[in-house]
Amino acid sequence: MNIRELLHRLVHEIPGGGARVLEAFNYGRKTQMSPQMLTNKLNPFSESHTVNVQELALIADTLNLNLQLAHHFAEKANAVVFVLPDVTENDMALLDGFMQITKELGDVGQRFQQAYADGEIDKRDAKILKKETDDAVAALLAFQKRIEGMVR
Repeated sequence: MNIRELLHRLVHEIPGGGARVLEAFNYGRKTQMSPQMLTNKLNPFSESHTVNVQELALIADTLNLNLQLAHHFAEKANAVVFVLPDVTENDMALLDGFMQITKELGDVGQRFQQAYADGEIDKRDAKILKKETDDAVAALLAFQKRIEGMVR
């Protein structure tokens, strides 16, 4: 799916998404954009109208689509996106965060042993291992964020 198709789908999946975007586009403008012009700009098959970079940013901010767009671009780059948790910055939180890493790595090891005990990893096993691995990576990234927050 290309970015225009994704944007079209996301805007139209959100109840009132088009109206909210149009309101944001027209805020403070002397020349108002019509609903038809917005429809044309969001139409992934239109060759004469398209959303520009500033409009894309405004749509993403207005409809809180930045995470979905980040996932789209990460997939194109063969990368991943992790949402970092809000973390507290104190000594106990740092220790808890470190211990969480070891717990999550242990969970990955345990699930891997269970999944690979028969010498094969099926789709169900792969799904479980993906979740456990994602949890371990998220714990590492949260720990990193805690460390960065404590630097003076």
